[in-house]
Amino acid sequence: MATADRRQILAAAIVGWFAPTGMMEAAEVNAAAVDPDAEATVYAHALPAYLYGFPFLHSATLRWNWLNRPPTGPLPSIPVNEMWRQNHWPSTALSFAGRACLETLTCAAWLDLGQEPVILSVPDSGSNYYAIRLCGVDSDVFAYVGSRAGASARHYAIVGPDWSGPLPASAVALLRAPTREAVLIGQVFVAGPRDFARARALQTHIDVTPLSLWAKLDATYPPNRETWMPHPALEPLAEWKTMRRALSENPTGGVSRAIVAWLDSLGFDAGDAGAVDAAVRRGLRRAATDGRAAIERARATPGGVAINGWLYPARTIGRAGLVGDFLTRASTQCASETLVDTIEEVTVLTTSIDASGVPLDGQLSYLVRFAPGNFPLAAAWSLTLCERNGTTQATGKGHLAGATPFKSHDGLTVAIGTAARVNGAKLLAAPDGPFELVLRLYAPGPEVVAQRWQPPAPSAA
Repeated sequence: MATADRRQILAAAIVGWFAPTGMMEAAEVNAAAVDPDAEATVYAHALPAYLYGFPFLHSATLRWNWLNRPPTGPLPSIPVNEMWRQNHWPSTALSFAGRACLETLTCAAWLDLGQEPVILSVPDSGSNYYAIRLCGVDSDVFAYVGSRAGASARHYAIVGPDWSGPLPASAVALLRAPTREAVLIGQVFVAGPRDFARARALQTHIDVTPLSLWAKLDATYPPNRETWMPHPALEPLAEWKTMRRALSENPTGGVSRAIVAWLDSLGFDAGDAGAVDAAVRRGLRRAATDGRAAIERARATPGGVAINGWLYPARTIGRAGLVGDFLTRASTQCASETLVDTIEEVTVLTTSIDASGVPLDGQLSYLVRFAPGNFPLAAAWSLTLCERNGTTQATGKGHLAGATPFKSHDGLTVAIGTAARVNGAKLLAAPDGPFELVLRLYAPGPEVVAQRWQPPAPSAA
């Protein structure tokens, strides 16, 4: 069965079983629990529920990591409502920034909007590209702030779903999150080592401030790192218990509330799931195992359009849950510590084959020719070689980036491997063995967003 067909079936199952118009009553679930086929009945409902709730499980783990990991590493370690900033040149790709991403400085914050709004402040960016994506706990992007909205310094009020009240006159926009908590990820484009100081200065002036501290000069409050730890993996039904609690504290509507009610009707309202009988436990465990497997399969085959061997991302990426594509939401939007961009903000294309369909190999040499007029419109771009597992070279010799596209009449030729030397070509070193090319286009033009632009396939040199 095709991935797209599986997504449609899973979306229909979730809507049919858990949407408010078709929500299972507790009495029906309890009857199923004593039925001889209880395991199969529970499994049939638990699998789509697991895929729907996976981003909440992912977010609970992400929050715990951000608030509790040691502050000396390369990944976020921050209190609630404070900004973390990557302060070193991105010489190796961070999984947090995105696959094979070597051209941005990243900042991040975990926002608690339950008590009050948070004010996001951004500086005058001039002609420099940056983007800040705001995601709900469900991993869907609900707002963007960045250079595309205008270069001037601004303040934005980020509020929770139920908040109402006065805002500072200086707040130019109201950004309403769908969940009580939200994730902020900002990326400032860096054209190269000489551009680092400029990008770092811009990044330093991106900040968040709780509303109660907004008008108080030099006001501070004790760092808040309080949160609950996800249930340990070896604990029985650990994922379901973590997911239930995460759905309870950040519900996104009738479906999430219905899943919580369904789990409680199975015995999860006892706190430690000790009241869940053996058949139900088996159904839930099997659904979690199969759900994980479905997510990994979808992650390996993301289902985008392929043109000249280059794979576009799924059109729904970044906001898949808003269109009922819960498998894409679970698989692609919750990769590692990355909550991904929409294709309108950043389009990432990948290829691992040459023009003849043969896998790319670092022992060979290739040319990639962007013909005059065939380099797409974008605010910024990068081209990076990485191993098939996403690992990039620490030397940066397999990476190109530009803050503006090449002039259409110039074109661009990229030579890969030492044997591929062409006058005027940009030379990239390839890793040993199989590799892939990753092309990132920031604020891409309409042809890229519509997935009509045809990137050139690498040809053997």
